[in-house]
This record gives sequence, structure tokens and C-alpha cells, in this order.
Amino acid sequence: MALGKSISQALNNIWLTLQDWKYVLFLVIMILFWTAFNQLYYSFPVFVDAWVDTSVVYRSLHAVFPALAEAIATDQGTISAVTMSSMDSFYIIVFQLVVSAFVMRFRPLAAMMGGILVLAGGLNLMFSSQNGWLILLGVLVFSLGEMGSSPKFTEYVGRIAPDDKKALYMGTSFLPIAAAHQLAGWISGSPYEKIADKLFLLKKELSVRGISLPEISDTFSKNDFFREAATSMSMTESQLTDFLWANYHPQNIWMLFSGIAVSAVVLLWLYNRFILREIR
Repeated sequence: MALGKSISQALNNIWLTLQDWKYVLFLVIMILFWTAFNQLYYSFPVFVDAWVDTSVVYRSLHAVFPALAEAIATDQGTISAVTMSSMDSFYIIVFQLVVSAFVMRFRPLAAMMGGILVLAGGLNLMFSSQNGWLILLGVLVFSLGEMGSSPKFTEYVGRIAPDDKKALYMGTSFLPIAAAHQLAGWISGSPYEKIADKLFLLKKELSVRGISLPEISDTFSKNDFFREAATSMSMTESQLTDFLWANYHPQNIWMLFSGIAVSAVVLLWLYNRFILREIR
């Protein structure tokens, strides 16, 4: 009974908070930010695995720090997509104090909008190139935007919340994060597939050429499919990747992800200008 009463009270508190339509509108806008942010985990590793030759990063790093390169490399002499994406956490450890000191001079909403714009620029670099070093630069820019915007999100909620409901508002501020995971998962599904999924684009090219290959199964893996497709098209696997990149432009996916982030900035500005009427 005690547990049921606690759950009921929590749900009632959430309902009371969500009756503030201005606050709900802010949370809805922030879903866009978290959706763009979550592509670091949903789409980025898939994109790197499919399109980026990270052996260049490994060789360059090995020339300077061989022990470190060997410690983080795969058996194939590449840097895994998971390691590439985890650089976001490394950058935060290194730069968070500096970024926090810098953004302290700005009002929360201004810092949030600036940080989201920087994050959008990072998404551009992360998804528009096959150059491993440029992609790592993109992750750095992305993380700087994250460091500038994410902490200010919590501060901004505290500022717009009524004095007697700050705890309730802070608690419900995590709802956009949960909703964004659902939206990010959908975007990294069918929309990503049609624009940037390597297998989808390859099947499209094979259909144009009238080439038929066995369906992927337990006995015919995705790697087997790519090898057979490259052979059928008289290319190496590397040449096949470059061909699909040049002719189907999977890098255009950055426009979708960055566009979502920029949309959040525009809507935040409109929200502040016409709903709250001042930057707090």
C-alpha cells in the first residue's frame, strides 16, 4: 500500500507540474535537443562502422604513442566505433571545467542556444566525412556544445520554475530525455536507413544493375553480402564503399541531425521572445 501511495503521489505531482502549458512547451522543444544529442549513441557508431576507415587514425596515433594505439585498437588495426564515440566522455573530463567557467558569464538560455548550435556543428563534422581525424574533431565540437548546453538546461528549469514547485519542475525535466530516446530510435531507423544505411544503398545499386545475391542469413552474413557484391561489381570492398559514398551521398544525414538541433535553437528563441518575453 505504501508503495502504491508513493507512486500515486508521484504521478499526481507530475500531473500538477504539466498543467503549466508554458513549461510543457519548453519540455517539448527540448525533446529536439536530446534527439539530436542521442545520435551520438544511436547512429554515429553505425555510421563509423559502415563508412569510415579508422585505420588512418590508428596508424597516425601509433607513430606517436604506439603503446596507447595498441591498447585501444582492434585486432584489425582500426579504432572501433565505440571507442570513437567514447571520446565524447574523454573530452568532457578534460574540458568541462574550462567550458563551465566560460559559459557562466552568459544567461542560461543564451548559453543553451549557443551550446546547441555548437553541437549542431559537431554533428555536421561527425556525419559528413570519411576522414577519421575530422570525425574526432567533430566529436570534440559536439562535446563542447554538450558541455555548454546540457548543464544550463537544469539551471534554466530552476529559473523558470515557481519558487514553491522547483523540486517538481526539476523532476519532470527528465521527461524530454525519455521521449527523445524514443524519437531518436525512430530517426535512426527508417529515416537513417533510406539516407545513409550502407546495406540499403548497396541493395538499391544492385537492383539498378540487375545483380541478384542471396539474402543475408545465418549462413550468409552481411560481410559475405558485401564481399559478393564487390566481386559482382568488379570492385574491392574499399572501392565499393567509396562508390556508394560518391553516388548515394550518405553524408547528407548530417543535415537531418543538425537540422533537428538548429530547430531547437530557433524554437527556444521564439519561446523566449513570445512566451516568456525575456531571457532569464
